[in-house]
Amino acid sequence: NEFGKEFDTLVISLQNPSAKEYKIQNRWHYIRQVEGEANVPEYKVKETSGIYNPETKLLEEAETLDHYSFDIKDHSALTDFCKEKKIDLVVIGPEQPLVDGLSDHLRNEGFKVFGPSASAARIESSKSFAKKIMIDAGVPTAKYIEFTFTQFNETLKYLESVNYPTVIKADGLAAGKGVLICFNKKEAESAIREIFEYKIFGDSGNKLIIEEFLEGEEASIFAITDGENFICLPAAQDH
Repeated sequence: NEFGKEFDTLVISLQNPSAKEYKIQNRWHYIRQVEGEANVPEYKVKETSGIYNPETKLLEEAETLDHYSFDIKDHSALTDFCKEKKIDLVVIGPEQPLVDGLSDHLRNEGFKVFGPSASAARIESSKSFAKKIMIDAGVPTAKYIEFTFTQFNETLKYLESVNYPTVIKADGLAAGKGVLICFNKKEAESAIREIFEYKIFGDSGNKLIIEEFLEGEEASIFAITDGENFICLPAAQDH
């Protein structure tokens, strides 16, 4: 809660923010209001390509926010902006800039950043990598197998041995749309073709995993860590 008093903050989000990004923005604004620091500078950078979300109109018009549009892939421009505005803390919401190494770039330039390194962000950007991490750490997870687009025929053949329903996931980032639940072999074959042949997820579908279907309640638990210590946030559901 002290950050609002001590830091000029840059909040990076997309023009159509996810629920997570919206919550980060909204909570930051709330903390500063409660702490009586409504005039503390805060800047929100938005990607130049995107769709304005009318549901966030109230947040967009908050008097405490100054808005700037950048190409979020232009790390040098963002660095220059942070230097010009004397930004102390950068909060990065969306996954893609983290995967692209924006947090590493800014840290190397001396800025404090809330967001994982590109290496740590692989847990989000590669489902097969995340599965390997869980298996190595002894974390219970559904059984799976991975295939690349060069193994198209092998993937279809594997479907003959699958118990249905089964889950097929594009390995890379897919804006939360990369998971397909298939209730029979015909649906699974169609999913494989859509991912590998028709490229519905682009390069994010160059690899996929086929995972056993688990029935039950689903929840996400986030941990915030500095690399040595961590705290867990309450369980959440975004579906």
